[in-house]
Amino acid sequence: MAQHRLIARSLAQPAARVAARSPRRAHLRAFFAMSAVGLFATAALAAPVRAQEAPGASQPKRVSLASVMTGEGGGVAATATSDFMQETATVRVTVHNSTPSPVEVEIPYGSLFAPEQESQQTVVTAGPNTVEAAVARTTGTPTLTAPPGDSSHELMAFCGEEFDRSPRAAVPVSYRGVAKEPLPKVMHNIFASDTDARTAQEAVWWVTDRPMLPITDTGVERLLDGVDTAGFAAAPTKVVPSESYTPQWAGGNGAVLGPRGVDGAAGSVPVGLITVVLACTIGLVLLVLFFVRRKPVMGHAVARSSSGPIGQVGQHGPFGSPTSGSARPPGWYADPWSRGLRFWDGANWTDARSSEPGGM
Repeated sequence: MAQHRLIARSLAQPAARVAARSPRRAHLRAFFAMSAVGLFATAALAAPVRAQEAPGASQPKRVSLASVMTGEGGGVAATATSDFMQETATVRVTVHNSTPSPVEVEIPYGSLFAPEQESQQTVVTAGPNTVEAAVARTTGTPTLTAPPGDSSHELMAFCGEEFDRSPRAAVPVSYRGVAKEPLPKVMHNIFASDTDARTAQEAVWWVTDRPMLPITDTGVERLLDGVDTAGFAAAPTKVVPSESYTPQWAGGNGAVLGPRGVDGAAGSVPVGLITVVLACTIGLVLLVLFFVRRKPVMGHAVARSSSGPIGQVGQHGPFGSPTSGSARPPGWYADPWSRGLRFWDGANWTDARSSEPGGM
């Protein structure tokens, strides 16, 4: 009997130990699971905090072109020069970045740069030359990245005033803000396309100086996509704010749009041609008036010869006188070559002349 109790006790002890150990293992599993979840959550929350604490490590600081050109870029300043080569233009921006990290400078579409001399070209830019067209189609405002220290960057540029002269060498230029629409839209189209420089320049001049319809160049028409060309041609506005320059559509630089220039029925008419036509017209009018004023004198000469043989002339030369070979009788007639009277001998004029109406 005692032996049976011993066996039962030996069997019950391991079961009791297992029962006591199971809740402990469950608690451990739950603890480890919660710890893992807490670690993942902490890592996820800490990532944005680290990004905010160290912006230079994730993305460069971004400043505007206006701020760096005016020295208000927070340790970033810039100067610019404009250089013309045949029909293209380039704006070279030199950036001094005194911060320890790279800085992105925003270059809005249609940014304007002007030299000190008002007679020289104001240029309009379309962003850095290094940015590909595919990037321009997917991003907003173009940017250039300036590393710490000094760096030089070229901007794609075009003439914004067709009839102002281009400097022969690089000249300092200052930032003049952003052009008015629709020029920034056109600059974006240029920046996002693979067009040639000449076609792009013609599209710019269509907006700044020659808004005429129809647009015969398909390349220019493509660059004007998104622009209300009909409305702008009917009522053009000055998109480059320069007080010293008058666009062609407003009569600037010796050329004005024709009377139907905005609908393309006529092109530009040079003022010089208008002056020549006007001078010729005035000359013809004066010539006609000269001959008209001569007629009363002729009539007066004939009227003076109404008495005597003078009034009997039939076939007349100048001033109502007989011509050589006339069968008129001899007598005094009006001198065909000068004022007064000359004697007609019946066949020819003689040298006898008289200033008196009655003859000699």
